[in-house]
Amino acid sequence: SHFLLPTSFILNGTRLVDEVARMYESSPGMQNFQDNVPEHGCMTRSELARLMVAIIRLAAKTGTYQLARVAMANLRLPSYRGENTENTKIEQHWDALNLNDPSAVRMYIMEVARLYPPVNCVHHVSTVELTVRIAGQTQTFPAGTLLLVPLVLGNLDRGIWGPTTFEFDPQRPELESQFMGFNSVGDQHCGRTCPGKELTLDIVATMLQVLGETRRRKRADCIPVAQSCGI
Repeated sequence: SHFLLPTSFILNGTRLVDEVARMYESSPGMQNFQDNVPEHGCMTRSELARLMVAIIRLAAKTGTYQLARVAMANLRLPSYRGENTENTKIEQHWDALNLNDPSAVRMYIMEVARLYPPVNCVHHVSTVELTVRIAGQTQTFPAGTLLLVPLVLGNLDRGIWGPTTFEFDPQRPELESQFMGFNSVGDQHCGRTCPGKELTLDIVATMLQVLGETRRRKRADCIPVAQSCGI
């Protein structure tokens, strides 16, 4: 959290929050919102706009924080039934990473997020009647049904990622083009991809590079001392 503190100051600026809230409030998507309606909690359009900003701030902080912790081996990968993912030595991959190669650093972060996505589900409200097969049976849902979309399952689908799905491999083919962690499939989406995607990737990449170089320097400084002590 110490290294994310500057980001929290940026996100917590009251003036900036008000500016963003005003943008939401004046957006076309909110023009039909009616103030003081009981089923909407009697909120005003201004209050709703600030609530939306608060949600985005929360996602920006917690999502980036989790991703950075896993990438720097401060949080283990999840335990998936029948797999050995949680025993992955992330610190070894970080130490072997070419910190001067932006593409390699980006793919490293993407692979961390594939196996442990900060956001593992999104939702969708169907606009038409929807018929699907569930457990071998046909089910029909009316328009307006709230659907949960488990992005994490797409990132763990052996049909896409093959037999090494639960292994950590930043060099796996089609990693970025098939990645589903930002409300999209690669760069393909329906106009609602994660707005913080590039900011999050840039923040975590900078942290990995700066702290990775510091970590390596400290380890290199310790080697002569250890050798002189016969260790």
